[in-house]
Amino acid sequence: MPNHVSSSRLGFLPDWRPALLAAAFALGPAACGPKVAGQRVYAAAVERVYRGEFRAAVRDLTALLRDDPRNPRAYYLRGMAHLQLKNFGQAVADLGRAADLDPGLQGARYQIGVARLELGDPLGALADLDAALKIRPDAPEILYQRAEALRSLGLSKRAEASLDRALSLKAGFHAALVSRGYIRLRRDDLGAARADFERATRLRPADSQGYVGRARVLRAWGRREDLDLAARDLDTALKLSPGNVELYAVRAGVHLDRYDFDAAVADFSAAIRFNPRNADLHMSRGRVYRDMAVADRDDVRLAAAEGDLSRAIEIAPKLRPAYFFRGNVRDLRGDSKGGLEDRETILRLQPKDPAGFSGLCSYYCDQQRYADAVRNCDRAIELWPRYADPLRLRCRARRLQGRYADGLKDCDAAVEYAPFWDDAYFERGLVHQGRKDYPRALTDLETASRINPRSKAVAEALADLRKRFGPGGKR
Repeated sequence: MPNHVSSSRLGFLPDWRPALLAAAFALGPAACGPKVAGQRVYAAAVERVYRGEFRAAVRDLTALLRDDPRNPRAYYLRGMAHLQLKNFGQAVADLGRAADLDPGLQGARYQIGVARLELGDPLGALADLDAALKIRPDAPEILYQRAEALRSLGLSKRAEASLDRALSLKAGFHAALVSRGYIRLRRDDLGAARADFERATRLRPADSQGYVGRARVLRAWGRREDLDLAARDLDTALKLSPGNVELYAVRAGVHLDRYDFDAAVADFSAAIRFNPRNADLHMSRGRVYRDMAVADRDDVRLAAAEGDLSRAIEIAPKLRPAYFFRGNVRDLRGDSKGGLEDRETILRLQPKDPAGFSGLCSYYCDQQRYADAVRNCDRAIELWPRYADPLRLRCRARRLQGRYADGLKDCDAAVEYAPFWDDAYFERGLVHQGRKDYPRALTDLETASRINPRSKAVAEALADLRKRFGPGGKR
């Protein structure tokens, strides 16, 4: 899951600007008066930071600190300017120096924690934010940033408790709602996650983050109507944040789940134009081309799929899923040797990758070496018991061996674990057909057709069954 809130860590302008003014005037009425040159420079720097002129403020404060190297407020102010310029290392140094010179300086530890989070030091950030909470125990912004540090450390339960506390103090805290929504999404509490994201969209209807979060929840539910709503939410998010390139890839994933291959290719292509060396994007578009080619029996798109997947591997030679998809594409193009090499590469990179064994299962099934296929599927399922792909493949191998009862158990499990996957229903429909249970075969093939109406293989099998046995699958 992306780091959806990193850009908002610097977004508490209503919080830090008054803090700056408080720091500026803490020296007393004369602090910003015209009598002392250093004080005039400091007061001007406060105004520069407040107006967003951060580079000029850094320059003025650097000059001031040459003359007055033990001025904690000047270090604090320069640290704040560096924070807004995303010079996080300098921000930590300046804010730390300010806190050392004046341990009671309001806000310094909090801002150091924010900077450490941006530097990828959540453990250090947590220490600073805990110190800040001792000074201001009821500050929702500190509780929120502390939750971000805890999330980065994998301590989701403690992070959620911190966000609960922040929201009890500030019910309309948008960033905290979004963050808590993602924590709930990760633990599959989809109803609670959706509630948080919907509150976020109501609070800030012009902010894309709530819509993106809700779209992820809807995608996790996976029903067609939910996927349609997810696509609509992502349309809204892209209108609000047209420069957020990541959203194209997120929406493409939803389109792929909807079997809207053309829309998925368009979105992945848009993302690739912005990030031409992003291996994940090339891999994802290659996967869509593969699915299109299989559905349409289109050799041109199959070649495009292999091109994208090879490009992904060129950019990221250890990207195992790219080898998985390319192995499948090579099988489909008749390059069984290349397909086998890709599966073997996966297992060289990670000997316990279930996808590698699932790929070998597919390869051996195509080679009609069903015992080898089942053995590799067994290993994949052992490593990941809820992995639908090897369950479907083992079902296929057993069907081709005439072991319909065993195959049906595997296909039932594949449908259970992937209830919106056309291939699982298609394979089970073929098993029912082999068992001469034509009504159930018809039901499964019709379900597969509804999920992926573009599939020629499904359409042909369904038409043949209806022609032979009538609309209800009965003679």
